[in-house]
Amino acid sequence: MRKPPDGDAFIAILAGAHGLCEVNTRVRADAAVQRSFGRSSCAEQSVVQETLDHCTAENVRQMGEAVDAIFRAHSLAYRHDFKRGLLLLDVDLTGLPCGRSGEGAVKGYLSGYGIRRGRQMGRVMAPAYDEVVAERLYPGNLQLRETLPHLVEALERTLELEEARRRHTVLRIDAGGGSMNGINWLLRRGYHVHGKDISSKRAAHYALSVREWVSDPAHPGR
Repeated sequence: MRKPPDGDAFIAILAGAHGLCEVNTRVRADAAVQRSFGRSSCAEQSVVQETLDHCTAENVRQMGEAVDAIFRAHSLAYRHDFKRGLLLLDVDLTGLPCGRSGEGAVKGYLSGYGIRRGRQMGRVMAPAYDEVVAERLYPGNLQLRETLPHLVEALERTLELEEARRRHTVLRIDAGGGSMNGINWLLRRGYHVHGKDISSKRAAHYALSVREWVSDPAHPGR
């Protein structure tokens, strides 16, 4: 029986592919990789893409549940001992430039690229365990202040963070997520928050009250 092309996509991911365009070079061209997964052939990359294009919202939801189950089975962050210390999570966006035909590809500010057409990759990292807890793709014109609640809700589902555990979790965010509403929302959910205020005017006002400045030895003049 011919095995479904979506399995070829999964093998490509395991083989280190960054996109379906690499199916032909990483899987289809490597007979040893196919045999190691019990396959004798591999679908062409366009066939794999067409198969995934037919996924419904329900298929995506099911895939998310499966990924969460696999993560919980193997994750160290999921097994973090909250009695011994706080769990630190980094929440940030990474700009991904792409062509105008990509879904969600719109002009916006992409970190490291400036104003470009692309998408935003939102990630929640557990740096102590070198793990990606949650990952979501957004249109290129969104910033962390808009995507922060969605990413936090995603990490809560993956880590099954009830209120008691949230009170022993630190969320570290950049200035892009440092709006007053966003910070207050996180505090109401019980999190500790480490971040930057997005308001330059408020920062300048607070600076006027500083009586003693400390030089940063790693950055002369700061």
